[in-house]
Amino acid sequence: MILGYATGYGLGNVVGIWLEQQIGLGFVQVSVVSLQKSDEIAAELRSSSFGVTSIPAVGLTGGTNMIMSVVDRKKLRGMIKLVESIDPKAFISVQSSLPYRGYRPGARI
Repeated sequence: MILGYATGYGLGNVVGIWLEQQIGLGFVQVSVVSLQKSDEIAAELRSSSFGVTSIPAVGLTGGTNMIMSVVDRKKLRGMIKLVESIDPKAFISVQSSLPYRGYRPGARI
């Protein structure tokens, strides 16, 4: 009886997580750090209608820009492919995001 409950509970969690990733509801915050091509990545993301904020950053090897963007979860794969096509060695971090106030998706032109 307990084994059945535990199996159902665990399987429900796995299926729920998988389903949420497939449906793609909500937003994610993407941070990109590229040592040489941060300006090129930011320009290409903007031309592809992604809203981008570029922040000056200093790391171990010197200065660069950190690119931040909040995007629909459904558009995440396309954004990552775009960044990787410009700089395959770029550091990309993705976090779940819940915009509180003032968020408008896409680039503001």
